[in-house]
Amino acid sequence: MVADAKERTDARPTSSLIGGRGFRHPLLLIATDTNNAPRRFGAFRRLIRRALSSPVESPRRSELAIRVLEELEALELDDDSVRNFRNEWLHEMGRNTRNAYLLEAFAMVQLAMSDLALAHGAWQVAPTSLGNYGLPRLVLAETASASAPPKLLVPASVAETLLKCIDLAMEAERDAKLSTWSTRDCLAVIRAIAVLSVNDTQHFPLRAEAARKQFFESVGMGLWIALTKHLRQRRDAMECATLWNGRLQQIVALNVFGGDQIAAMASTAQGAFSTIDGSADATQTAHVLRVVHGPINPGNCKEDREVIKQYEPLLGYLPVAHMPPLHHVEEILIAMRAEFPWADAAIDELGVLLQSRCLFGVQQLQLPPVLVVGFPGSGKTRFVRRIAELLKLPFLPLGIGGMHDSKPITGTPRGWASGEPSPLLNLMLRHQSASGLVLLDELDKVTSRTSNSAPITSVLLGLLESESAKRWHDTFLQTTCDMTRLSFWATANGLGNIPRPLLSRFIIVYMPEPRREHMPVLARGVVEDIRIEWGLPAGVLPIPPSSVYSNARLNAREVRRMVTRFLYEWGQEHRRPERLH
Repeated sequence: MVADAKERTDARPTSSLIGGRGFRHPLLLIATDTNNAPRRFGAFRRLIRRALSSPVESPRRSELAIRVLEELEALELDDDSVRNFRNEWLHEMGRNTRNAYLLEAFAMVQLAMSDLALAHGAWQVAPTSLGNYGLPRLVLAETASASAPPKLLVPASVAETLLKCIDLAMEAERDAKLSTWSTRDCLAVIRAIAVLSVNDTQHFPLRAEAARKQFFESVGMGLWIALTKHLRQRRDAMECATLWNGRLQQIVALNVFGGDQIAAMASTAQGAFSTIDGSADATQTAHVLRVVHGPINPGNCKEDREVIKQYEPLLGYLPVAHMPPLHHVEEILIAMRAEFPWADAAIDELGVLLQSRCLFGVQQLQLPPVLVVGFPGSGKTRFVRRIAELLKLPFLPLGIGGMHDSKPITGTPRGWASGEPSPLLNLMLRHQSASGLVLLDELDKVTSRTSNSAPITSVLLGLLESESAKRWHDTFLQTTCDMTRLSFWATANGLGNIPRPLLSRFIIVYMPEPRREHMPVLARGVVEDIRIEWGLPAGVLPIPPSSVYSNARLNAREVRRMVTRFLYEWGQEHRRPERLH
């Protein structure tokens, strides 16, 4: 009975099957002929008819359309016949589908109809290369006329089809259904993101280069990461690992952020990026920033030229720290509460700053200016340093209290024996990162009276405002620099002496003094700090008994002094050579 129903389906009139479609390819024409099809094409003909008779936009129709393409490869036809069939079939099936693979394939047909193609070598990413090879650049198709336009643009119809493909993936990610997608569909979306990110387009939303950058930052990167998380667990994705393991994403990111200077960027950034493979965190991605805008004026003396040469890597592109996932942020907050149980208000503010960014999908880790206010010895400096350590940010403490010269921040002019760039640039150079957490210690003791340099308050205001931080001038390099990915936190004992314009740039949080019940936690933290300073392995230093600090004032500095004294006495008793035998 089922067989009879199937025969009746195949025997329906041609017009009901294809709706008057004007197919040209012989293999599509035989789908309308129930009597004269060659026997070797019988099963293929029935498959085509089943696909055409399925409801438009149904998953069944998409599955059958893909099966037709798979079966086509087994027919052993010549290349031209296969290509022509694919073009006509995808033109028919790709227009009204909700399948990412078919949409991306249909976009490539539309591209060919515009006499365009992707460059030879697109998607063939070398394991260790960050060059142009592998980028899906537009080129003229072999069939195109010899006269090429001045600039190749993705046609609007192609861009719309690729955006539809990306929209489907975003919808699936929002509904937590991306894990049900096939590997083939996930890879199609990655290719769509790459094509729209590296090529200019006629489609209005992505026409300008700035719009492409915004698309890649706000949509492409996050979706690429989400797809990677699913693909890295699948065996059938390993053959196309270069599309999702971080290499292609790095190349695309470098192109988007670097424009025509990708070749120079490749040599600079190659050591800064790590491949996203099975052994690395798939959430890491290739956010980059060019710190020194350049050019750097050449030095007149040998010493200056040597220093300039050391800082030339900053003319390239450095990676920007990635915002940790929400579960990691929660772990950081738990760790901070365990180490600083007296600082609930400050930790709550830290949680607001980090978790709000995570919840809205912020990719780059950069915190607004925060001023931690508390009595001396309340643990403010250590609090900020631990934030940097847990977030894996390079940390730079700058003691600006009583500073009468802004040169230690802006850089020392050339011609002096001590001439050097800003320590902010030195931080980026040492860690090969555009990100970092800078501590402005004792902000309440800063003075506006300086000699032979700009006022310190003016320099700080320039760093705390994003617009001026993008064009921050280094005195030694004599060029503008981008400091926007640095986070600036400060400490103070009070607010009375801080200039109001400077104070208005900070979020203010208060750090109370530790209470008596917090002393054991504070002592353990002090021991850990000393262990790190001395470069010792974990577990070497003893934890002092409460009797050591029971009479200490509720002050971190006083506790450190007593713990250091305890370690000295304990070492004399247990670690002297004569005691070790």
